[in-house]
Amino acid sequence: MQKNTDFDKVAPYYDYFMNAFNLYKLSEIKALTDLGSDDVVLDVGGGTGQLAQYLSESCQTVYILDESASMLSKVKKSDYIICIQGDALKTPFSSDTFDCIILSAILKQKYCASLNS
Repeated sequence: MQKNTDFDKVAPYYDYFMNAFNLYKLSEIKALTDLGSDDVVLDVGGGTGQLAQYLSESCQTVYILDESASMLSKVKKSDYIICIQGDALKTPFSSDTFDCIILSAILKQKYCASLNS
């Protein structure tokens, strides 16, 4: 699926911006999840994989589901992180696949998009 998104345009700069303004909130999100070593996580809208990389130290596997191929291309390769390009409303997963589902970035993105409509 090759779908161009606004995030394809900003992918080269995204992590720099997020880190410069301390917007990732990695430790705060990790503290809320209470992950175990056998847990499987879905990071919806996980983009460049910063959160997935951080969480993968505490769980079995993190799946990143994102519409932007350019954002997913920035994810550091890992045996514990699986990237899937797709639509969060049309996932290929059964309802009992994940122990934890995170939407930390997507909610902010959808809210900002609705303000601009």
